[in-house]
Amino acid sequence: LARIAELDVLPEFAASGGFAVAAFGGHERVLKLQATFDELRGAGVECFVCSRGLVGPIRKCLDQVGLLGVFSQVFANVGPTGDCTDYDARLPQGYPGAQDALYLGSAANAGWGSKGRLVGRLMRERGLTFEEAVFVDDTASEVEEVQGICRTIFVERGEGMGPRECSML
Repeated sequence: LARIAELDVLPEFAASGGFAVAAFGGHERVLKLQATFDELRGAGVECFVCSRGLVGPIRKCLDQVGLLGVFSQVFANVGPTGDCTDYDARLPQGYPGAQDALYLGSAANAGWGSKGRLVGRLMRERGLTFEEAVFVDDTASEVEEVQGICRTIFVERGEGMGPRECSML
């Protein structure tokens, strides 16, 4: 979270609206994603994030681009389980402050094992059938694991969801 704040003020990111906007592909792509997720929410679709990344940075970036509110929950890792990195050790005592602490995750966000197991659990909790859920991912092995559980969309280019994937939803 501290690193995102540091990146936000670098000229190459500040000029484009901050690190999160750049990471999401720029303002135009963010607007397209917002429109897609607004349409899904309007149709009563519940969306989740399931990532191998860290809950805090994912939530912060989603918030900075106006997309955090479209996701019911972010499932990801909640932090290091071993020694901290040199970077972490240099952070001011008491970090993160209240402003960033709201992005941090808890046990409810982590410990879900495989994405397939999480998708299956979420579907069972909601009484959804194979045809009523869609899993979108850019890792072929993750998509293959979930193919027998629900419909899947493989994001082929590693640049995030584009027009192809948005139209498939």
